[in-house]
Amino acid sequence: MCAINGFTWEDKEKISLMNSATKSRGPDHSGVFIDGISLGHNRLSIIDLDNRSDQPSRSPDGRYTLIYNGELYNFKDLKKSISYDFKTTSDTEVVLAAFLKWGRDCVKYFNGMYAFAIWDAKEKQLVLARDPRGIKPLYYSVVGDTLIFSSEIRGILTHEVPRRLDQEALGYFFSLLYVPEPYTLFNSIKKVPHGNVVTWKSGEIIFETFEPNRFAPTPEQSYAKRKGQIKGILGDAVQRQLVADVSVGVFLSGGVDSTAILDRAVSAGFKPETFSTSFDLKGVSSDTKFNIDAELAEKTASHYGVKHTTFCLSMKEIFEALIPSMEALEEPNANPTFIPTYLLSKKVKDEVSVVLSGTGGDEFFGGYDRYKLSRRVSLAQSIFPPLRLLAPQGVERYAKFMMQKKSELHGVPYTNASCLLKKRFFPKPTGRSMEEHLMRVDQETWLVDDTLLQSDKMSMAHGLEMRVPFLDEALVQYAHSLPLSDKVSVSNTKILLKEAFADNFPAHVLGQPKRGWFTPSAKWLREEAFTAFAKEVLSPSYYSETNTLFDWDMIQGALESHISKQGYHRTLLWSVISFQIWARANKVTL
Repeated sequence: MCAINGFTWEDKEKISLMNSATKSRGPDHSGVFIDGISLGHNRLSIIDLDNRSDQPSRSPDGRYTLIYNGELYNFKDLKKSISYDFKTTSDTEVVLAAFLKWGRDCVKYFNGMYAFAIWDAKEKQLVLARDPRGIKPLYYSVVGDTLIFSSEIRGILTHEVPRRLDQEALGYFFSLLYVPEPYTLFNSIKKVPHGNVVTWKSGEIIFETFEPNRFAPTPEQSYAKRKGQIKGILGDAVQRQLVADVSVGVFLSGGVDSTAILDRAVSAGFKPETFSTSFDLKGVSSDTKFNIDAELAEKTASHYGVKHTTFCLSMKEIFEALIPSMEALEEPNANPTFIPTYLLSKKVKDEVSVVLSGTGGDEFFGGYDRYKLSRRVSLAQSIFPPLRLLAPQGVERYAKFMMQKKSELHGVPYTNASCLLKKRFFPKPTGRSMEEHLMRVDQETWLVDDTLLQSDKMSMAHGLEMRVPFLDEALVQYAHSLPLSDKVSVSNTKILLKEAFADNFPAHVLGQPKRGWFTPSAKWLREEAFTAFAKEVLSPSYYSETNTLFDWDMIQGALESHISKQGYHRTLLWSVISFQIWARANKVTL
């Protein structure tokens, strides 16, 4: 995994500054290219560790120059179908060769996670692309007729771009608790939407969406056969993503998705080391629910005979990582799970260079309880149509599950994101069930801009590559082709996946309720060091530029209520805390 940086004029000093700012993503090598454009690259060596695979990479005739961040999991298959004089064993060279053969359509042939830039010296044209599942980030800023881009916001901020707050995006943040693409909270910096190819030439910028070619087999007709088929497709995805010239491990929880990944890896003859976290709750909580996943992960690892390490995170570690992890995240986020992810990634990097994660299984195979609850509502409405007048449908139902009510977020700027999402995802009836629609919207929004963004930023802050087999393109396409009944019913979730692995898993995996991964963050706010820090951050004096944005009396009242256990205001408090830290760290102006 790597960092890519660039802008559409020549300046060696400035591109070197961008590389320095994004060094953690690629600590093994830095390179620049200057010729009508400035391109920079930081390399994390994963496949073909030889310096022959360092970047920027140029075509044999010198016309095209590539900088690339990601992994192309089908690069070996593509290599066989492209006539090209390959000099390396890396996937980077395959990306360039594919572009020479298919041009911008090369992305349709890719199965992987990536963001890349290719400069055409003859046409004076720059092409950017971001993978269709939004696994890898890519940011840009248009300044006059010039373009700046980077894998991280901090790379763009090495330039003199305005640091003015995007007030509209801020309102969406408090509605969704993350910042939806294409927004960032800087009005001068945007995210390249996932599944887009961007072309810049002579000051003009054009965005084009794309869908990959078909990779997945047609689902078997019988349910019994589909159970065997899904194991094979996931197994193939896991084997593709185990390919590396460095050590590979697995982030293991007590749940279905990461266990299925481990199961397929072991079945293929691999013995990856596994890792999880627990929390030292002495003096904070006697509630053991926060460490159940770690205990189950240890049992799972024992069942499969692999080495497992649980890192117990102390309150001191959590507190000390608060600001560094938020700065690495680069965007406010109200879900503090990124803090333990940051610490886990830091510790795991000492053991392996790549980890596989179960991210994406819930969104594509129907794992969340909200899908089950929605199914109950939909079936009730089909039996008794007048219920449609009482229970929301479309974006209103999605809002019930995934958006914050203004009444729950006292004293903050708030813009209901329903209009934004309705325009993008709920324009007209599609023939899909409401539950399939909920899953699709989760896949395109929350998964990309919350979960994957956190995973990428926290792991890459320490030069650790995180791979997500459930977002392998063949598996994604297969999931999309399955009937809803394979995913969710009124009483069950993730039906096909659970039943496919029922005979493989240890009993405790399927015997657990759906929990998700959560932290004792509500309790942290009542701990002495966190309380003192929260009082400092949640005040108008913390950062003068934001002192007019909030009703501080209301927010401070919520903090006191939360500390005294008279009320529960975790979401409000963490959302404002994360925003305040972000705004001051980035010297944001109104």
